[in-house]
Amino acid sequence: MALTRLLEARIADPTTDSVVKSHAVTLKEIMALPASEIRVIGPVQLPDGSGVQIPHGLGRKPLTFFLSPPDGATAAGVVQDYGSITPAGAPNDQTRYISLRAVGFGATITVMVMVL
Repeated sequence: MALTRLLEARIADPTTDSVVKSHAVTLKEIMALPASEIRVIGPVQLPDGSGVQIPHGLGRKPLTFFLSPPDGATAAGVVQDYGSITPAGAPNDQTRYISLRAVGFGATITVMVMVL
């Protein structure tokens, strides 16, 4: 994260350094909360009828995910979440990937994915 470098900075004054360390601990605790780990991934292309594993970078199973409205669809369709398996039936490591499949759109769609 971009804040990590700032949190590890040290200052020559002992009082100021103590305050910085205290704030660093608090900020690291806040950054570890699920709501502060929202990631927006994309644009992601989902071919119609094919599964895609999308790396999310959270280091844990997402609590949920949201998709933007699809771009490029020629018909109404649905995006399916395959959870702990891939659409091909292989295991999916949910701490690293979300496994999605677009069905019924008639074309490859492009979406933005937000994971929490």
